[in-house]
Amino acid sequence: MPKPSRLVQRTLFVAFVLLLLCAQAVAQTPHPQQAKLEELLKAATTHLRAQEYDEVIRVTTEALAIEPRYAPALLFRGLAHTQKRDHEKAVADFTETIRLAPDIQNVFLLRGLSYLWLKRFDEALADFDEAARRDPKDYRPVSSRGLVRLGRGECDRAVDDFNAGLRLNPDDASSHVGLSEANFCKGDYERAAAEASEAIRLGNRTAKVYFLRGESLTRKGEAARALPDLEEAVRLDPSAAHYRARAAAYRKVGKTELAAADEREADARTGPPPPPPPPAPALTVAEQERLKKVSESGMEHLRKGEYEQAVVDFNEAARLDPLFTAAYLGRGRAYYGKGDFDRALAEYAEALRRSPKLGYAHTLRSEACLAKGDVDCAVAEGEEAVRLEPDRVLSHLARGKGYQAKESFDLALKDFEDVLRRDPQNTEALFRRGFIALRRNDPDQTLADLTAYLRLVPNDAEAYFLRSAAQQRVGQLGRAIADATEALRLNPKYPYAYAMRGAYLLENAEYEKSVRDCTEALRLAPSLTSAYETRAAALRKLGRVKEAEEDERRAQAPAPGP
Repeated sequence: MPKPSRLVQRTLFVAFVLLLLCAQAVAQTPHPQQAKLEELLKAATTHLRAQEYDEVIRVTTEALAIEPRYAPALLFRGLAHTQKRDHEKAVADFTETIRLAPDIQNVFLLRGLSYLWLKRFDEALADFDEAARRDPKDYRPVSSRGLVRLGRGECDRAVDDFNAGLRLNPDDASSHVGLSEANFCKGDYERAAAEASEAIRLGNRTAKVYFLRGESLTRKGEAARALPDLEEAVRLDPSAAHYRARAAAYRKVGKTELAAADEREADARTGPPPPPPPPAPALTVAEQERLKKVSESGMEHLRKGEYEQAVVDFNEAARLDPLFTAAYLGRGRAYYGKGDFDRALAEYAEALRRSPKLGYAHTLRSEACLAKGDVDCAVAEGEEAVRLEPDRVLSHLARGKGYQAKESFDLALKDFEDVLRRDPQNTEALFRRGFIALRRNDPDQTLADLTAYLRLVPNDAEAYFLRSAAQQRVGQLGRAIADATEALRLNPKYPYAYAMRGAYLLENAEYEKSVRDCTEALRLAPSLTSAYETRAAALRKLGRVKEAEEDERRAQAPAPGP
């Protein structure tokens, strides 16, 4: 996710000033030791101004030992924890503050920022929404929502939030930085560069904003214009990412020696790679034959899904030749097949120790990260796979799947289209591009992609289900029903297909059939709200009003808890 960076720092600073102004106003019922509490709070104020955060924590903790319900002390201690990047403790203090004194200004905003640092995006979003509700004219919670969207990879929604923040405060440079990053995420490099320029004009001259403008210009094909920005980014923050970006621009303008120097510098700043294992002694002819035999046996077990036997074979291969990269890749794939994604990642890392430029290992790591639900890791590994093997279909496919999981659909589509240029019959890219098109309400593209996919993979119930939805959106109701029927032929226990066909039958005035489909959907998935809603509508058409009213009540009932 993007670092909250300057927007967060500015928000925290403004909130701190407001806290100093309102600290006495939020004091609660006078305490027998009120004078001592106020003395400690005054000391905390002094330490906070001086950025002496450990002292703030010390004196506020002393105040809370006297009165555990003293909200101003909790508030100040939470703010000190945020400055020390101890956001778990900050969340605990802000939560208790909210419980004791929920009307304190900015406390929801502050807790939301700590949640943002912790990547607890749902909680952050809820707090920013509450802060915006309490003060609709404050741009900070609105723009902070944009950071949450970026963290989730929701580029379009991030653009909307940053624009909404700028409508409240058009001169906020940090919101323009966020808007630049959101447009970069979308692949709109023209807009990303323009927003970075606006941020610079308004006074934000951080390494990040120069990097954003420079990298955007490079990707637009204007590497010569990008170089001054990337040089400034390196000067302000000589990080590996900034050196790599400048190296790419140098290469595009033909300055290969400078590019190579930057690449060496970037490699040096990422730390030395782990040392490779010591060389193994040369294998005898018999050992070479054994290595070949167990490797082939391991691959055969993988193809059959016999993962335990595959592990045994690849263990033997690694014992015979500790430098044999394929043994670690094969063993990783076996653990992946068993659902042990952490061990799979460790095996792929071992393969990379032996072959650091093996992009395929990063592709496999991307898939394992995605299976674990670590979308950021999946994207990062996919990026590395593409960097090392840019012409390999699997590299782009892995990165595209990561972007799709983040709902960064513009970036995902670029990868899937790159795959299809190289391999027009790549079934996974066809399916995923069709799925994204449906999400974006482009049913014609969905129909084209899924029809091509089903010619190659004719027994995929989910593809028929999705194509059914696209058929309905273009007004082909008969074909929509036929596709939903085929999905159910292939998977008779598919509740969503029953619910979908039930909705289409309702639209087609086949009310009894609609009721039957929805009833079957609810037998398979009793909490499927859409099936209750459709069945209620069909029952009303049949004059069965009491049954319809009962379904309507069920549709409105809250979902059962865990």
